[in-house]
Amino acid sequence: MVTGVLLVVLPITVRNYVLVREVIPVSSNAGINFYVGNSAGADGISAIPVGLRWERLIGRVPQEVLEKPATASRWWARAARSEIMADPAAALSRLGKKALAFFNRREFRNNICYHFLQRACRPLRMSPSQFAVILPLAVCGLVGLWRSGNPAPRRASALCALWVAGYWAAGVAFFVTARFRLPATPLLILPAAWALAEGLAAVRQKRWRTLAGFTAGVLGASAICWPFWFGSPQEDWVRDNVNLGNSLSEAGDIDGAVNACRRALEIQPQDPDANFLLGRMLLPRDPTGAVKHFEIAREQAPESPSLLLATGQAYLQIGEMSKSRQTLQELLDLSAKMNLWPKRDAWATAHIVLGEIDPPAAKQHWDEAWSIDPRTTAEAAFLQRRELPRVLETFRAEAAEKPWDWYSQANLGMVLLESGSAAEAVQAFRNASRLAPDREGLEFQLARALLQAGEEQDALDILDRLARELPRGGLRDQVEATRRTIREKS
Repeated sequence: MVTGVLLVVLPITVRNYVLVREVIPVSSNAGINFYVGNSAGADGISAIPVGLRWERLIGRVPQEVLEKPATASRWWARAARSEIMADPAAALSRLGKKALAFFNRREFRNNICYHFLQRACRPLRMSPSQFAVILPLAVCGLVGLWRSGNPAPRRASALCALWVAGYWAAGVAFFVTARFRLPATPLLILPAAWALAEGLAAVRQKRWRTLAGFTAGVLGASAICWPFWFGSPQEDWVRDNVNLGNSLSEAGDIDGAVNACRRALEIQPQDPDANFLLGRMLLPRDPTGAVKHFEIAREQAPESPSLLLATGQAYLQIGEMSKSRQTLQELLDLSAKMNLWPKRDAWATAHIVLGEIDPPAAKQHWDEAWSIDPRTTAEAAFLQRRELPRVLETFRAEAAEKPWDWYSQANLGMVLLESGSAAEAVQAFRNASRLAPDREGLEFQLARALLQAGEEQDALDILDRLARELPRGGLRDQVEATRRTIREKS
């Protein structure tokens, strides 16, 4: 154990201290995980909230605390202890629920619901290594090994039980999820295999008394393991369908994404994240329908900056100026009671949109936006071709601060190109393309910069390659139009 700590934990602790000047042995998630599993609203079988609920949760923490990982962890731990002491009986009830849930066959989701994947992959449906199959056999195996009277099997049984108990204790202390329970499974496979072999041997040798005890043990463990005491796995599929919708949307399959969101809403019609995502996808073609879904989401997540911003923009798109102004003002008012800094992009954008709605107050709103989030404000100003010197200054500073971020380098390249500094733009786009070689759009912008810098042949070489490699679509059309322009001038 000491060797493991020195080889694995110590280097990570040193690295963390160098980065944030706080002693963090591995990660700073203990406090938030303890809160999620033990706070007054916890159910013990849910991981960290995602989407709109996460925005509200993280908004509780002061920014000066959030910026110090170990301090933030202690902040969450204190909050959890306070809620536990306020209602000890409820806290004990949650502990009992988690203690039983660890041994249930339901695979409680963390990032992914395993049952959702099983539905899509036939081999996983009948996998013999499922927890539901292994646990009843393992219980019989552990008991049988312990009762064998042989010291070696008894030691093996004790070690297996100790390993499983360690993960069980972690689940009880924090929350039960399939991912955190998973490391217990390989050790359970060993006594399960022994029990299966003993059961088959009892059948061959006609040791009916042994077989009866074996069967009773399996049935008894199954009676605890198999019933879905904690709800159906389908309840988790809401989040998985939302995740699927996000992935399909990013891949350009909007219809598939919409269908995924509708499947999520069939399970839980009021789910805020499914309504929010569906509203965002409907907004370009059905803004009125988008508003409807945004309002449903707001009933469940009334203090979400992202949702308030989207709702305000949707009202603006359908001409409801007063409702748009009211909704965006609600977002700004949140700054008085929660930390909006983690969502400062939405906070700044709300000021920018309000500046468009109320021209006399536009300068005040733009000044507020610049002070809240210079990057978001610079992007909006660049699109409107305003304050370009300030935009350039902002993007230069960000590119210097984040030389590893392709997006920052690309932003700098775009404003340099617009400002007539084509040679500098070439270098910025080269940096961005090097950092994100799979983004063909960066190569196209590099070709544009080379063209303006007078390096026509280099630009044409890039455009010829993109014309060969790109699938049909908008980017390829732009490439071919630029190539024709160059050749016509030649």
